[in-house]
Amino acid sequence: ITTADLVEKELKGYFTSTKEVAEIYRAFKSNKTPEIEDIKTYKKWLSNYGFEHEFILEVIKISKCKTFKKLDGFINKLFSNKCFTIEDATAFIKNKENVTNLTMQINKNLGIFIEVLDNEIISYVSPWVSMGYDDDTLLFIADYCFKKNKRTLELMNETVKNLYKLGLITLTSIVDYIKNVTETDKFIKKVLDFAGISRKINSWDRENVETWRSWNFTDELILEASKLSNGVSNPIPYINGILSNWKSKNAYTLEEVKKLNETNKNKPSSNKSAHFENERSYTKEELNSLIDSLDDFKV
Repeated sequence: ITTADLVEKELKGYFTSTKEVAEIYRAFKSNKTPEIEDIKTYKKWLSNYGFEHEFILEVIKISKCKTFKKLDGFINKLFSNKCFTIEDATAFIKNKENVTNLTMQINKNLGIFIEVLDNEIISYVSPWVSMGYDDDTLLFIADYCFKKNKRTLELMNETVKNLYKLGLITLTSIVDYIKNVTETDKFIKKVLDFAGISRKINSWDRENVETWRSWNFTDELILEASKLSNGVSNPIPYINGILSNWKSKNAYTLEEVKKLNETNKNKPSSNKSAHFENERSYTKEELNSLIDSLDDFKV
């Protein structure tokens, strides 16, 4: 601003804005005289953000801001969250209250207390909500993390990311996953028992069973191969060899296998995996039991 005309234009703008800023102060119930910095901030709201004066006055009512600094912070958040109407701003406030309450409850379930929640909300809870996780699901995950000694938001965030990679967002899908993993582990335990193996189940066992099932073998045939491996030095590779041989001979029934082995063994009982009904409600006892039954969400 280096000419008299530009100076006059600039001062006229400040004069006009001064009246409107004074009206904002009155909305604050303050008699403070408008300052240059406040006028600059006000012009930013209008020129850069595209908000109108009446919108700003309505925002003061619903946000209950009492100072120019707090109002500026709130309007900055409205703009960054693409809230351009009073309806948008009202929904933003309501959502913020809900997320704050949810964050407090998550902390409670994790067994932690943090007085200032803003960083938690921005870094963790809001992104989780944006990913599609609802309150019940996040509180269940927090319960899971507490019982598995993952009692920080950082560790809970790792669990949420693993769930998301698995495509598990709703509480029902997570419950179904845990149930299926639990049933698979029960079957793997049976495979190990039949093979004479006494140890904990590991990820290699899960990968093997998944592979064998992908070869179109039923659980009863996998158990049959497990029985045949009992007594050898390396039962799991032996099971692999047996099933690979049956696959090459297209033997996918117990009768076909019996012909190949030229033996007549009792047919093991089938192990059909139970499955949760597609419901949205679970008792606390059921959810706690599911948490106890799973070590971690494997990606």
